[in-house]
Amino acid sequence: LRVLRSIRFSSRFGFKMSDELIDACRHPQVHKALSHKVSLERIGTEIDLMMHAKNPVLAFRLIDQLELGPIVFSTNESKRLSPEEVKCLLPKSIDCMERAFDIFQEASATEKYFADEMSHDDESAIQQKRILLYSAFLLPFVGAEEVQLSSRRKSRSVEKVDEVTKSVLVYKLKLRLKDAVRAHLLHWTAESFLVQAERIGAKG
Repeated sequence: LRVLRSIRFSSRFGFKMSDELIDACRHPQVHKALSHKVSLERIGTEIDLMMHAKNPVLAFRLIDQLELGPIVFSTNESKRLSPEEVKCLLPKSIDCMERAFDIFQEASATEKYFADEMSHDDESAIQQKRILLYSAFLLPFVGAEEVQLSSRRKSRSVEKVDEVTKSVLVYKLKLRLKDAVRAHLLHWTAESFLVQAERIGAKG
């Protein structure tokens, strides 16, 4: 667990990890211990604390750099996301997350109404950022084929949450089902918007 805490504190306080620490974090025995001796709940708690930080992207870059992504995010139990898939898609997922973070920062800095809303409820703004970043991070893993699109009214039922989002957030990181539902709704909305934009463009 200390490897995840070192990532969290390094990203939080802007500390640069020494080469010795990086080598130690990459050691197969450390990876094995994290995979077999640390509970999913404790790993999920550390990841969620990273997501609450001022800039979670830095922490996730370190997770990738230290080759911990397959341990933290793969869901072999449900056969939804293999370690190989995580390793391949993780850089793209973090890029999506970084872009979403930039958009959030730009909106909070330039939109007076949005900034005022955040000042009235800081905790709500933190949760909004958190769900946005989880959703953006998972988007490459989800893939267009996993997102439920329909012209009918969106359902908030468990069955409508795409399996990758539910597997990673609920089964792997042990977060609340409500978090997975919200992340899924952002996927649904983004894909629905793109579909409608394409239809409008075709008519034009």
